This record gives sequence, C-alpha cells and structure tokens, in this order.
Amino acid sequence: MPKPRGEMLVTGSCFAPRGTTRPASLVSVQVGELQKTLHVYGNRFWKKNYGMSTLTDPLPFSEMPVTWPNAFGGDGFEKNPTGKGIRGQEKDGGESVIPLPNIETPGNLIVSPDQEAEPAGFGPLDMMWPQRQKKTGTYDDKWLRENWPWFPALALRFLRHCRQRKPVFQMQPGRG
Repeated sequence: MPKPRGEMLVTGSCFAPRGTTRPASLVSVQVGELQKTLHVYGNRFWKKNYGMSTLTDPLPFSEMPVTWPNAFGGDGFEKNPTGKGIRGQEKDGGESVIPLPNIETPGNLIVSPDQEAEPAGFGPLDMMWPQRQKKTGTYDDKWLRENWPWFPALALRFLRHCRQRKPVFQMQPGRG
C-alpha cells in the first residue's frame, strides 16, 4: 500500500573534518525542496554552581551519531523516550548533572534546564512511540464486537498514516 506522503529519512553521523575534533557543527540534508539543518554538539551538561544552573562547554567530538537517543527527551517524555535532557544523572564524586541533547533544531536551542524542546533528528520514529501509536485506531469492546478480526474503523487511515515513519515537518507536501 503506498504512503500518502513522501518522507525524507536519513541515518548517519556528524564527522569532524579530516579526522579532527570539534565542539559543535551543523548537519544538513535536502531532498527536492524539503531541507533540514540541525545543530550538533559534543557532550555537555547543566551543572549546579552556587545554586545556579550553568551550561558546560561542549566536549570536542570526532563523530556524533544523529540519532534519537542524542536528541532531547528521556524516560517519560512521549515525543522521544530514548533521548536526553529530561533527567539528571550522578557523575563520579556524587555530582548531579543533567545531560543536554547533542542534536538540536536551529531556532529551538535549549537555554534553560526547565525547557522542553522538540526532539531533533533525521531518522524514523519508533512504531511504539505515541505519535505513531495514536494512528493505529482503538482496539476496544466496540471493535471486538463489530470489526474483529479486522483493523479498527480507522483501517484505511491507519494503513496509510501509521506507516509514515517521520515527523510531519520532514514529509513532502501531499495528501493526508
């Protein structure tokens, strides 16, 4: 069954040029008129200094995977439960820090430890994430009585839209 809209899905990493390292970079992809650029940072953290949260400088990297675990999110964050930036972690010596995402969208950069950002990435969304699961229809008593063993009443919508693996802003214009 064809998808209602074309998608741009990219899997890869950001590499510093010629085997060097750098603290930050930009990655960009374009397919036709659909173009997307992301900021890529080395590991960095929110640290408490004298009761104030400060952002550490990004550590230089030679390769940074542009993946959802490196985007904003974390346990309990529906848009990206695999990401970082929601929960703190304890480092050696008992110091508590909050890791920041390595991948961010221009115009939506994190400036506060309380800020929730849109996860940034080029890859497909996991089938079990809520933004895709809500398109699968409802498997309730009504479905069991009226439609079982077939798809829910939203069957055609489910088959067309649930197969879209990318956030809407990374889809070609089209139906649906």
